[in-house]
Amino acid sequence: MLERVQLLWEGTMLATQQPLLPFTYLPLVREEDDKPAKVSYRNLLRLVCAEFGIEESELCGESRVRKIARPRQVLMYLAHFDARKSYPWIGARIGGRDHTTALHGKRKIEELLAAGDTAIRESIGRIQEQYTNA
Repeated sequence: MLERVQLLWEGTMLATQQPLLPFTYLPLVREEDDKPAKVSYRNLLRLVCAEFGIEESELCGESRVRKIARPRQVLMYLAHFDARKSYPWIGARIGGRDHTTALHGKRKIEELLAAGDTAIRESIGRIQEQYTNA
């Protein structure tokens, strides 16, 4: 154990004897992470609920009914891209869900947009318009 600690401290990995890069060479932040949020999560939650005519408690609840699940996925999509929130953060705020659920929700909306779902595209456009023009 002491040998391994000493080797790592000296800047080489024990298994391969390869030198380690100093931390300054590792990218700490992705370029897109530097962009500020376009909207707060709280405001986004309110706007999504208003657009789809549902209550916040329904959106953050356990229901899997499409009438509730689709707006929840839109919230996950917009929270990631426009509110600049991480998947674990989003999942925790939307009913204590796992980060993979938030990732799936975002991907599902991307699939629908790519497939040409005009209803989702228009809903997202109306929501974004409200905080872009504010």
